[in-house]
Amino acid sequence: MTRRAADLEYSVYRGVREEVREYTNLLFPKAVIDLQIRHLETGLGIAARVTMGRPAPHDPSEIADCLGQLGVSYVSFAERQTAAEQGMMQQ
Repeated sequence: MTRRAADLEYSVYRGVREEVREYTNLLFPKAVIDLQIRHLETGLGIAARVTMGRPAPHDPSEIADCLGQLGVSYVSFAERQTAAEQGMMQQ
């Protein structure tokens, strides 16, 4: 792939990432969703890391399904830790 084609492909994914960010901020305001453009097995793609609070206001499968429909290739989940849990882990 030429440099120009690679730049164009990255530019397209940047636009998709921004659209996904807008939709997810509206649909899932309490979930922290980190979106990154990454080189995946199939080429460039968007990867999401979703951090959920407790209690989670949305079902993780609902978020994953929505992200997939918006063009996200890879989704991982983590739980947000409270300050007390972080203190226990540091001891």
